[in-house]
Amino acid sequence: MPAASVLPPASCVLNPQESLFSFLISEIIVSGMLSRGSIVDCGAHKGGEACLYASLAPARTVHAIEPKGMHISTMTRQYGSYLPNLRPLKGGLGSRDRTASVHGAHSPSMLLNVHARPDANASSPHINIHKLDTLYLDGGFFASERLGFAHFDVEGSEEDLLLGAQRVLQRDRPTFTLELMLRVRQAGATGEFTAARLIREVDRLGYQVLFVPEQCGIPIDCRNVICVPKERVARVPALVTQHTVPVDASAEYSPVALMRIPMQRGPPDNETAWRFRQEGRGAAAWGSSSRMSYRELPRGSRE
Repeated sequence: MPAASVLPPASCVLNPQESLFSFLISEIIVSGMLSRGSIVDCGAHKGGEACLYASLAPARTVHAIEPKGMHISTMTRQYGSYLPNLRPLKGGLGSRDRTASVHGAHSPSMLLNVHARPDANASSPHINIHKLDTLYLDGGFFASERLGFAHFDVEGSEEDLLLGAQRVLQRDRPTFTLELMLRVRQAGATGEFTAARLIREVDRLGYQVLFVPEQCGIPIDCRNVICVPKERVARVPALVTQHTVPVDASAEYSPVALMRIPMQRGPPDNETAWRFRQEGRGAAAWGSSSRMSYRELPRGSRE
């Protein structure tokens, strides 16, 4: 594939609530630490993050997977002529290939817990769900590629998505990201925290979880984590290790502990982030709060 024309990252419309996360992922992409292969942005919305990835990695194909047709049209119109390596795909990811019922084609809750939705009939609103293993390994749309990096924003279906990605994660060892809802429990108020289950599953797959101390989106308990193959942890850029907190899956876990880690701020805008990255400057440059590790929390804060 010919090299893409690089769109300045300042032109990518990013989520302003995740400025630190975007900065850290940008550093990972440009550092050279990723395994070879394409990039997947699942839950791509209007394509802002996919635009960033395609701009920073013009030699990699970026698959922007998004179930809403109007968002597919927006990213095609807004970025298509500048970024030929950005490839939208209408649909979602899960543990099996199927057509899933949704609440409505334009509902804000359309993607919430898609893994629990029944299979669709011909007349109901629906989206196509793909296994990542099928897309990359079983003659799927990306069968000629390897997976280098993935951003998963799947509204509660993270565990289901990972069930459908076991083989490609073991074959390609990509770095990937997930969202954790720290206060959500399995099967009611007395069940296990879903974040604990996800952290254990990621550890079982041979990955180190790096916790990003920044609220992601509207729920106050939403946090991003960066999942790095344990064999590549030594290659994580210093800026990333300085502004994330490693979470040990074998340690005592409490969402209260993680939520008490002081928040950090990212750069005020994309242009500043780009300049700071070029200058090798970290979060301290824009007045971020000091870092505290999970192990340094005061006694009793893990309860």
